[in-house]
Amino acid sequence: MRPPSSKPDFVPAREPVRLPVCKSSAQRAVLLAALAEGPSILQMAEIGQDTQELLEALRTLGWEWSFASNQCLNLGGRPRQLHAEASPVMVGEGASTLRFLAPALAAHKGHFSLRLGPSLAKRPHQDLLTVLAALGAHAELAGDCLEITANGWQSQELVVPTGTSSQFLSGLWMAAGDCDMTYHLQGPLVSKGYLGMTMEWLQRFRGPEVIAMEDVVVRQQAGFGRGQTLALPADTSAMIFFAVACVLLQREITVRGILHPLHPDAAALRMLEEAQLLQIIPQVQGNQLLPMRSPQQCPEPLQFDLGQAPDCGPALAVLGAGLPKGIHFQNPGRLRYKESDRLDGMARLAALGGAVLREQADGSLWVTPGTDGDMVAMATGQPFACAQDHRLAMAAGIAGLVWGSFPLDDPTVVAKSFPSFWEQCARLV
Repeated sequence: MRPPSSKPDFVPAREPVRLPVCKSSAQRAVLLAALAEGPSILQMAEIGQDTQELLEALRTLGWEWSFASNQCLNLGGRPRQLHAEASPVMVGEGASTLRFLAPALAAHKGHFSLRLGPSLAKRPHQDLLTVLAALGAHAELAGDCLEITANGWQSQELVVPTGTSSQFLSGLWMAAGDCDMTYHLQGPLVSKGYLGMTMEWLQRFRGPEVIAMEDVVVRQQAGFGRGQTLALPADTSAMIFFAVACVLLQREITVRGILHPLHPDAAALRMLEEAQLLQIIPQVQGNQLLPMRSPQQCPEPLQFDLGQAPDCGPALAVLGAGLPKGIHFQNPGRLRYKESDRLDGMARLAALGGAVLREQADGSLWVTPGTDGDMVAMATGQPFACAQDHRLAMAAGIAGLVWGSFPLDDPTVVAKSFPSFWEQCARLV
């Protein structure tokens, strides 16, 4: 385990850190507002590239929207007719953008061409194609282009694969509305917390009775609801990086932005509080993060289930490198199919702190301090490879604060979810 390059004793950060809008909430609220009857006003903080690209895709398809100077998005409701032949709809790198938008387009009539970013095009999409086919749409993925020919949903009863991502089911819930629907869930239900968030946003727009879950069967009432005026929460996923910085740097950090109570990544914050490494004090406009004890005083390894909160992996790999007994991760397999192979990225992040990531016979992972023979040094002059993954870049940024700065091959990739991340990190120095 490599000690921090500098570790002030409970020194406060110079300025409050400002979190961006929660991407999970923003994309759900934007799509539900776009499908609702009548206009919506969504107040949100800084948005990332994924949300911006969802908005641009909606504009290409015929929706009207604008931002007011006070960070309020004014979004018109359902347009009379979509621009079905609009030349290609740019999706970018957002998997949620694709999985939410595609079933909504399948509910209309016409031919839609979606252009995927290079990394997104390489990710597995068979479950999405299966869902679209079950809806009666013809969908074909050729290279970076998904072609969808739709004639409205042709079934009111669907079997939905749920073992790889909850986003397929979330996308169906939001896109449905023309008629009552019944969904049969196939496989283990992953990321239940994100489904809880989807249900809450659905209820805000469409009423408390819109969804009824009965074990592996879900029933949904017809209707698209009415436009709303809502304030969107800040990004819990981004908060994790500053919580890790608080613990490893032993620095008080004030964070601006109210978090969503159902966000799955809040599990990492609870873990740090239960381990008595972190205290979170609610404030009117956010939270204050206080280190409770030195990481070296943590007597046992931490335990964390990545199956329900996979976005926490990179930040927690950095944390594990700074703990004497490290972190044990359960259910990490899905991280191989995120924006990058995040298990490879987590191994490289742990190595920055002199730790190693080892896979166990049961598929779990341990990040533990390494020996001299385990030390993995970056090649001279070679920057850390972010693999076009915003979470790896952000985690490497926190590692640089703790163990000394080093170059990244593409620091701009953080714009996917948190464009001002480097500016906010500078407030901790």
